[in-house]
Amino acid sequence: MRKTLFLVPAMLWAGSAMAQPVVTTKPIETEKVSGTRTLTVDEAAGTRRMQLDVTRKADGATASRDVTRQRTDTGATVTGSARNFAGETASWSKTRERTADGFTASGTGTGFNGSAYTYAGQGSRTANGYTTNHSVTDANGAVVRSRAANVSRQNGQVTRQISTTRPERLGRRR
Repeated sequence: MRKTLFLVPAMLWAGSAMAQPVVTTKPIETEKVSGTRTLTVDEAAGTRRMQLDVTRKADGATASRDVTRQRTDTGATVTGSARNFAGETASWSKTRERTADGFTASGTGTGFNGSAYTYAGQGSRTANGYTTNHSVTDANGAVVRSRAANVSRQNGQVTRQISTTRPERLGRRR
């Protein structure tokens, strides 16, 4: 009988503790930047927010990122913004909806250079794997980036077919 009486208050306490948002802050310290990354998860509200603030050690320039994911009845929405070391800003918004066998997604954004873009994606389960397609188009409707994947499993072997298109870069970006 004592065990039962002890478990009831313990379960009530655990339930109330889990309803509170959990905030985790981690320092960032490298030879080039220092800053913090704060993650706030509120399971009851269905939100997850990541905030990143860094300062470049060489000249004191700052950069930041703020991304919020909100769970919905049929999927999730993600909104975000960022500021680079040059002070330029970018923002985006995306909605992902569950379907009977996968998902559909769409979104819009503005890049650091001020250009607008549109995102579209979809994914579905197959009998032995899944397929996904994602694309980003610019304001003129031209595809800037895309990725298509077809993954299947047969006889214990996994086969992945992935194709991507993206602009060429002149060097590694860091």
